[in-house]
Amino acid sequence: MQKFLIFFLVVGSLTLSAQTPIQNFTLINVVDGSSISMESYQACVGMVIIFTSNVCPYDGYYTARIKHLVTTYQGKIQFLLINSYQESEESADKMKSVYDGWTLPVPYLADKDQVAMECLGARKSPEF
Repeated sequence: MQKFLIFFLVVGSLTLSAQTPIQNFTLINVVDGSSISMESYQACVGMVIIFTSNVCPYDGYYTARIKHLVTTYQGKIQFLLINSYQESEESADKMKSVYDGWTLPVPYLADKDQVAMECLGARKSPEF
């Protein structure tokens, strides 16, 4: 299963990079209130961006898998969680509450203007 997920991530990233360069965007990290942009990670070897939700049941199924990937590749690959949903249960305050239960050492970014979602072509969650 892990090999399949890694294959999916690699193929997805190659597909994105083959289509168009990713424009820079800046989002707020609900964990600490800091601004994070793509330019913040120019020196990293690779990046996995995961579009997720506070309430989608499918996202809950992937929490353990995401934790495993983050733990396995921590220090090698940068992981970012992005929430682009605009509903009230997806607010920045509720994102922070949900994030505290996940215990993941990665930024959780609020994309309420859906800039990152449009830039990367995300349409659902979870989407890598």
